[in-house]
Amino acid sequence: MYRKVSEIVPEGSSGNVRIEHFEVTEDQSRFSVIRREYVSPGTYTRLFINNILMMSDTDMERATNMDVVENSFGDVLIAGLGIGLIVPPILDKEDVTSVTIIEKSQDVINLVEPYYRHPKLMVVCDDIFTWKPEMKYDTIYFDIWDSICVDNLKEINSLHRKAGRWKRDSDSWVSSWVVKKLRRLRDKEKSREDRFGIGVLGGWMT
Repeated sequence: MYRKVSEIVPEGSSGNVRIEHFEVTEDQSRFSVIRREYVSPGTYTRLFINNILMMSDTDMERATNMDVVENSFGDVLIAGLGIGLIVPPILDKEDVTSVTIIEKSQDVINLVEPYYRHPKLMVVCDDIFTWKPEMKYDTIYFDIWDSICVDNLKEINSLHRKAGRWKRDSDSWVSSWVVKKLRRLRDKEKSREDRFGIGVLGGWMT
């Protein structure tokens, strides 16, 4: 389903953004099991903005983005271009008629967009929080965060409320990266707070 991003997007830099390829050896792969984030051996691609790792195409990223690939149909709206991991498998779907990606970094667009050009694809440089759509969408997906953190739910909930006005009808599919996992973590934190009388925010106890 996924293609190797390292075979599509070359290494490079633009402004405060850089793209790197990196190798995971057999030994490193075995060690990743101990860390509970398995990465199979091979060549991967990662994106840095201001020296912060935003995303890669490792096994975890592939698995956690499977929902949008499987559920995309019709006119698709995606917030966050990243390294374009999910773009080819979504464009390949016969029931996908268009894909619009909102990416606020022109430097990311400069490095990535030229390698995914397709008649169905349009990449717009804008901020998803202020961008105004001119049409309705069947699939809406937000993937703009660099980490799995409960604090992201505030922005996710805000964007999902906006998506309620952007979706075509009740059959439209709306989601965000790892949102189900974040909601489970939030519920666990609330449960701990109820049990022990402490506050837990973003994974830190206060």
